[in-house]
Amino acid sequence: MDSTPDLSPNDQLAIVLRYCFRGKVKIRQTDGPIDRLGVPINQWTDRSHLPQCTASLSARTIRRHLQQSGLSARRPLFGLLLTQNPRRLRRQWGDERRMWVTEWNEVDFTDESRICLPPRWSDSSLETPWREDAEHLRYAPPHWSCTGYYGMERYWIHPRTPLVRIAGTLNSQPYISEVMELVVLPYFQGLATAIFQQDNAQPQVTRIVQRFFVNHQIELLPWPAHSLDLSPIENMWSMAAQRLTQITPLAATPDQLWKRVEAAWFSVPQEPIQ
Repeated sequence: MDSTPDLSPNDQLAIVLRYCFRGKVKIRQTDGPIDRLGVPINQWTDRSHLPQCTASLSARTIRRHLQQSGLSARRPLFGLLLTQNPRRLRRQWGDERRMWVTEWNEVDFTDESRICLPPRWSDSSLETPWREDAEHLRYAPPHWSCTGYYGMERYWIHPRTPLVRIAGTLNSQPYISEVMELVVLPYFQGLATAIFQQDNAQPQVTRIVQRFFVNHQIELLPWPAHSLDLSPIENMWSMAAQRLTQITPLAATPDQLWKRVEAAWFSVPQEPIQ
């Protein structure tokens, strides 16, 4: 497989099907960019995987043989492209706070993370699932049970706040009632000064939420777009996730997962993140 082009599993399947069906069907099965890879792909199939291909092969047959051979598809992870303007704004944001020392002690970082409980755990949450159907293996679209968690941390002085469990989609109203009113405002009442960091997620930039910030005199830390990696709370989520993966057996229900996420959040020591 090392000599194959960087194609998705579906593209590779389409190419194999077209190679095997050549001269037998008139339906176009690939697009222009894949057509231009026809010669190297055909050479690869001749050399490695299909020395003889005289019979028609169905997609189900190919999937079954791939699965029996231990081959599985992986979905690529996508990230936001950091273009010139976001890079300029990030640099400007950093230059303006280059001399900050004690000011960072007043910043409270917040972030939402979604942790999903797949129907069947595997070595990789991105592994393509398969389901036995009589004598055949067929692709089974995954049905994830996802829960949102919202956490806040002041890294250098105060301990972290409890996690907030978010049921469903976090929009403006739950963000105000379940996060700001129940957690953030009581937490700020015990602080002399506080600067609230938020990463411009959709519920945080709506008019009703922005009005809430103004009415309660909450000072916001300006945050450049496409800059999740600048927040130290991402490291906090990573360390909590590492602790989750070490717990066996795996969580079987969303409630069990919630208890483990909450325990992992508070089990991260303060020293590594200061």
